[in-house]
Amino acid sequence: MSVSTGVLSSLSLETLCANLAAPAAQNRNSTTALNDSPAARSPSQGWTFLVDGALAAALEAAEAPADAHHRLFAIMAAAVALQRVKDALEVRRH
Repeated sequence: MSVSTGVLSSLSLETLCANLAAPAAQNRNSTTALNDSPAARSPSQGWTFLVDGALAAALEAAEAPADAHHRLFAIMAAAVALQRVKDALEVRRH
């Protein structure tokens, strides 16, 4: 989890929010990834590292940690991921 916190902090928002769908599914605008919840999107609509990868993994790790140390790092990773989602939404608003 501590590695994912560093990755989330260092990657650009464009990279974190890029649509990583299969080529056939990339006809959709990649910026719509932040408009739809992951549960509402079909696999053909894309996958983003930030929302579908890092945030989902951090929250899952926080729900079922091996110990308190792992829970701390999972919560820190989730906090960084949520801050990056907020940053991305603010950039889109302007």
